[in-house]
Amino acid sequence: MTGKKPISFDELLANEHKTKPRKVQGHQESDIQISCVKWFKLQYPRYVIFAVPNGGTRFKKEMIWMLREGILPGAADLVICGDRGKVLFVEMKTSKGRQNENQVLFERKVTELSFKYVVCRSLDNFIDTVRRWVEENRWK
Repeated sequence: MTGKKPISFDELLANEHKTKPRKVQGHQESDIQISCVKWFKLQYPRYVIFAVPNGGTRFKKEMIWMLREGILPGAADLVICGDRGKVLFVEMKTSKGRQNENQVLFERKVTELSFKYVVCRSLDNFIDTVRRWVEENRWK
């Protein structure tokens, strides 16, 4: 430890607002996801959360390589591993965003395997969803 006092989520958000905001069109979903991941890591440091980098523009050769390596079109944006082997798949969308065909298929497959899959459209939506999921799956 460096001896620094850990900052709260509110302090983290205040620091974020001091930086130059991103106004690039089309990154709203990404901005929501970044906030969600930061909040989660502060609240549940013992759990695992990671992003699945399925989106974005890639060169044809790079995409072919990634498909060979196992990238799965439609996989959820975030995966959270919690207590008792429970896994939560989170698809991030804006308020108007809709799942594409691959995302719907992925949701169907993982829910048939008894995993939890949610679509979250805001930080508040994510916080409520994760808190309920954690409470349902905590060691009793």
